[in-house]
Amino acid sequence: MFRKQLIATLLISLMMVCGFTRMAHAGIPEARSWLETVQSGDGSWGTDPVRETATVINVLQDIGETVTGYVDGVSYLEGVSPEITDSLAWRNASLAGAGSDITAAVEKLQHIQNADGGFGFEKEAPSTLIDTVLAAGALQKSGVTEQAVIGALLYYLTDNQNADGS
Repeated sequence: MFRKQLIATLLISLMMVCGFTRMAHAGIPEARSWLETVQSGDGSWGTDPVRETATVINVLQDIGETVTGYVDGVSYLEGVSPEITDSLAWRNASLAGAGSDITAAVEKLQHIQNADGGFGFEKEAPSTLIDTVLAAGALQKSGVTEQAVIGALLYYLTDNQNADGS
């Protein structure tokens, strides 16, 4: 179930980045209003608050929209320190886009990287493609360019690529 939710979230984010929201621009005021009514008092959104708040913040940044609770959502993310890779990656990418100082969080994410260049669910967990891709996106959005980190990550991805390119 979690993987299906994650894939759906990634697809929605991709659609937002690709501009599909511009086709439904008329629905943005209603969506903005709905987001404002379902935001929790601590500034988070959803039942998986780090991932879902980060997704809301990312989408709002991508479409250039803000809601009353945007700052509260960013503050919520700044106040949490997830230990698992996907939540840390979602958080870092959102906060980088918000202009927050995430130096310590980037170092924490880099410290989770495995010797094979990939990232697992958490520190020392076996590397997975999904966690590695999420970490790669967060590191890229955070401006990480260290060859040791990026080179190892790319090696892991290409070493696990299928012969047909998938």
